[in-house]
Amino acid sequence: MPKTKHLDAAKEAALHQQLYLILRESIKSGALAPGQKLPSERRLAAEHGVSRTTVQRALRWLSNEGSIYSRPGSGYYVASPSDDPQLRLYDFPEQMDATGLPFATRVLQRRVISADFMVAWNLNLLEGEQVILIQNLQSVYDVPTCIETLYLPFTLFPDLLTLDFEYVYTTLEEHYGLRLSQGTQTVRALLASPEECELLQASPPLAVLAIRRRTLDSHQKLVMYSENVFMGERYRLHMTLRRD
Repeated sequence: MPKTKHLDAAKEAALHQQLYLILRESIKSGALAPGQKLPSERRLAAEHGVSRTTVQRALRWLSNEGSIYSRPGSGYYVASPSDDPQLRLYDFPEQMDATGLPFATRVLQRRVISADFMVAWNLNLLEGEQVILIQNLQSVYDVPTCIETLYLPFTLFPDLLTLDFEYVYTTLEEHYGLRLSQGTQTVRALLASPEECELLQASPPLAVLAIRRRTLDSHQKLVMYSENVFMGERYRLHMTLRRD
């Protein structure tokens, strides 16, 4: 925490607004880093000379805007920053590059499997056909954030697993000459499985965002199906909407 600032009751801004701005600036400047636990409500109240009710209102403002998130029974933590993303067809590493956030990829598995009904249907294949499975654990600021699972038709990319790659979309475009044109996706709020909780280093019950995407090339051919599981408290889906 930066040097404690006592609030001024004589100022026009309410005390909770002053505290909100102080904490927000600490987050913006990096004095409070992503993933760092905030001091307790009692400590913040004592340090800034205000009531716990004032602290709670300031924290609620920060939580509502996505600057912090809560863990029941543990307290508040600083959220990873995010820009307002354009609705563009990115894979996770490309998205992190675009936002400038430090990330790391841990490969969980890369192999050829037989497509089950759901995967086959989403790739317009027959059940049992061979598909390439790529599964990664993606971390931001060294904090597990996303379990990324990709499925691709083996017949289209038979040598993919022999390549050294990190960016799947870029590899498809540069190595195979594809032009990825569009994707359709659904977003659902679910409870994570025990295996997902373990990978995301969290205790159940854990709320996650499950994003399922079908990716098409310029000829409208399905070339990839993905199932990404994001830890709800560490990921924000923020969009700009306009009414014409």
